[in-house]
Amino acid sequence: MPTMLSPDSTRICSPMCSSSSSTELATGPARRNARIVAVGDELTCGSRIDTNSAELGRALTTWGYRTLGSRSVGDEIERIVAAIEEAVAEADVVLVTGGLGPTPDDRTREALAAWSGGALEEDPAVVDWLRELFRQFGRPMAESNRRQAMVPRGMRPILNPAGTAPALVGEREGTLLISLPGVPSEVRAFLGGEVGEVLRAGSGVAPLEVARLLTTGITESKLADLVGELPADPARLAFLPALGGVELVLSAPSAAVLEGARGALRERLGDLVYSEDGERLEEVVGRMLVDAGATVAVAESCTGGLALSRLTDVPGASRYVLEGVVTYSNEAKTRILGVEAETLKAEGAVSEAVARKMAEGVREISGASFGLASTGIAGPAGGTEEKPVGTVWIAIAGGDGTEARRVRIPGDRGVIKFRAAQALIDGLRRLLGRGRSP
Repeated sequence: MPTMLSPDSTRICSPMCSSSSSTELATGPARRNARIVAVGDELTCGSRIDTNSAELGRALTTWGYRTLGSRSVGDEIERIVAAIEEAVAEADVVLVTGGLGPTPDDRTREALAAWSGGALEEDPAVVDWLRELFRQFGRPMAESNRRQAMVPRGMRPILNPAGTAPALVGEREGTLLISLPGVPSEVRAFLGGEVGEVLRAGSGVAPLEVARLLTTGITESKLADLVGELPADPARLAFLPALGGVELVLSAPSAAVLEGARGALRERLGDLVYSEDGERLEEVVGRMLVDAGATVAVAESCTGGLALSRLTDVPGASRYVLEGVVTYSNEAKTRILGVEAETLKAEGAVSEAVARKMAEGVREISGASFGLASTGIAGPAGGTEEKPVGTVWIAIAGGDGTEARRVRIPGDRGVIKFRAAQALIDGLRRLLGRGRSP
């Protein structure tokens, strides 16, 4: 009988990132350990968020590494060296990001020279490549860019497919070190190119099979209760909550094991899962509208146009989005959408009756298949005991009638607006999924 793994026992930053006590995913050779060092004063002082470590961690996990952890350090050479030495002491592979730019505060090259025990030397081939790159840009290379051609003795450069700073690769006492620039788009480009090839070849085990299921409309704790226990040995499941919902990440040593676990999740979660291939919610809804030959119009109050903005973020949205209106005041709700003044006075703007009339009104004036509406209290003021801050009514009007529901959303104003728009768009997804008539 397979081991039953509960979701709570596998709540980690990414599947298989560091736990040594849980079931191993791979058979055969031991998984190689990796550590990440992120360099930059902007990271340690909080003016920038380190997204590179997350990007690297996902890639390392997929390619079969166990990521032991990541550390951010400032731009002081001695601190960078100390962080590298600490990482090298326990990892087979160390990835460093940041500090390879052309300015004096980019000091990772000097730290790498100290780590590798060699001086910095200018690489003529890199200088020539930089000059040609700037010629293609239509401007001369600044003298400061020559710093990016300095390579610690004993390391080799890998030319940048998306920028000017080469990556640097070296090895000492069995530990592979790869230093990447700090620009996230450049990190992704390196992972998709030669650096990714080096890492895949050096993992020592077969890459993991990974699936990501995006859910919305349910909290992490309720989702965990619903998932329960899966016959997942030797698969792993991680819960990654975010503003729009919870991402479930499955990892397994083979496609067959992965598909078995994914099938069990699909059966238990149903339409709580809106995507398995990374599509955003608005992209999923757009595709469903096109497939149904349907159109949509939106009337918003508390979301202030956010739902319409998200729907129109999708290329080709003109095929199904007809129009939208922000009726923030009661007067606008009456004048534009036909909400009766008596209803507003009796029920209040944040009510089922008003949400229904807004959805029906925008559908009528636009001629769309579906009319969507939101009205609520985004805060921080305006709440009452009966209708506290975070109370939102959403409604969807279609050929089969109008559906409305109340949602209670905790958080600040921005969170309430985003999640209200999410609930409204997701309501249309679920309605379309049930085959409701336009």
